[in-house]
Amino acid sequence: MQRIHEAKTALVMRARELFQTAGDHLEEQSAIEETLQSLRVLEQCVVHLYPEALSGQPDGRDFDYPAGLGVCRE
Repeated sequence: MQRIHEAKTALVMRARELFQTAGDHLEEQSAIEETLQSLRVLEQCVVHLYPEALSGQPDGRDFDYPAGLGVCRE
């Protein structure tokens, strides 16, 4: 989750830079918007599929999930 947050922050900062820069940046702005949307989807997947990513517990038990739910099996 930390990496997703860092990526979103970097993209927002870049979008702000583009807003303050003269010129046509439609392609890059569009790419930023699409990437932000993809990161939001990824974030939701992590929350729903891997609760241990937020709980800090290997089995997600801080969220009262049954033991083993959401654990990535390699």
